[in-house]
This record gives sequence, structure tokens and C-alpha cells, in this order.
Amino acid sequence: MTISTTFVLGQKQSYFFNSPTHWAWHDLPPDVEILFTKTPPIRDVIELALGANGTYFVSYRDHDGTIACKHYNLPNPLVEYLYASHPSVIRDLATLSITLGPYGSYYAWDRTTASWSNVPPGLEKSLLSRLESQDAWRTTWKADGYEAPCFVSLGNDGAYFMRTVSGGGCWDFKLPKVDARSGLGMVGGDGWEGIRGTNKFLEDSPNFAGIAVG
Repeated sequence: MTISTTFVLGQKQSYFFNSPTHWAWHDLPPDVEILFTKTPPIRDVIELALGANGTYFVSYRDHDGTIACKHYNLPNPLVEYLYASHPSVIRDLATLSITLGPYGSYYAWDRTTASWSNVPPGLEKSLLSRLESQDAWRTTWKADGYEAPCFVSLGNDGAYFMRTVSGGGCWDFKLPKVDARSGLGMVGGDGWEGIRGTNKFLEDSPNFAGIAVG
């Protein structure tokens, strides 16, 4: 039996943990936090994405089983993807996933479509190389869909990680150029051991199946 858990990190120590038996959160936007105390209670959180400046998207299954969503301050291209000039969201909320990154970047997809904007050049190149065709209503990926991204994370300074259905993917976690005069690299190391370890782990992995990096 597969047990699904989700851990979402936002700015200023905000987070959300979701498991089949437990929710935990800290310092989420007020309109999101109120969902966890409403009466009658919601059944589940399907998707939660947190961005800068209070940006968020949340989809959830309400007490009666209907699926709804709320959002704030999303990038304009993402809003256009979600609504396509309709009065309500037209995407499949049951399968919709959204990743928010810095500077209005995002990657979003549901069971039939995908959309992205302002992602790092390396990730954009990798996405386009796997893409077979795309319009507002359907995105088709190569290898009968096995080249479709199924996990994407977007970080600062152009960092990203992408995993495909087939277990392939790409990543770029840059190590900064440190000025020797900065004092880094002395007691306790230079502070970038985590990135080095992640790069080494990904380099040594035969594939990315089951790997998620945020």
C-alpha cells in the first residue's frame, strides 16, 4: 500500500506537512490556514504551492467531496493557463500540480496539459527537447508520455530539478563563486556541503525514480 506524504516549504519558516493521518503547518497565508479550522472540515489538501510575497495556490477536497481552489498573486501567465479567459479554473483540479519559483517562474501540469514560464534556460531546453506537441488543451510528450515531467522544483539563482515519468530528468544546483575575503570556508566549512552532497547523490543515481529534491 502506497502512503503519500507532502512537505511544502515557503518563505520565513512557513511550511505545510500533509499525511493521511496528520496535518501540520506554520505561518501560512491566513486564507490558507483558515481552511484547516473551517466547519465542517475539509477532507484533504490536494495541492499547495507557496511563493514569494504571499503568493500561493491551494486546491482541496471540501467536506462534501467537491474540489475547490484558492490562490493569490500568481504570475499572469499561470493565471491565463488556469482560466483561459473563463470565469473559473478550467484545469483538472484533481490532478493539477504547481511549482512556484522566483521572479514569477512556475511549472504547472494536470492530466492533459502543461504550462511554464520564466524557468531557467537549462530546464526550458530540457522540457522542449522532450515535448512532442502543445496547445491550450493538450500537451503531448515523447515516448508515449514517458518523457513527461512528473516532479519539478525551482530554486534561487537558477537552481532546478526535474524528474520524468520514465525516471529520467535534469538538474542544476550551482555552487557560488566565493570570495576568499568573505571568511567562508573556515570553521564549519563554506556552508555548501548540502549542495555538494546533493549533486554527488544525483550523479551517482542510476535514475531519478522516486527522487524528489526541493
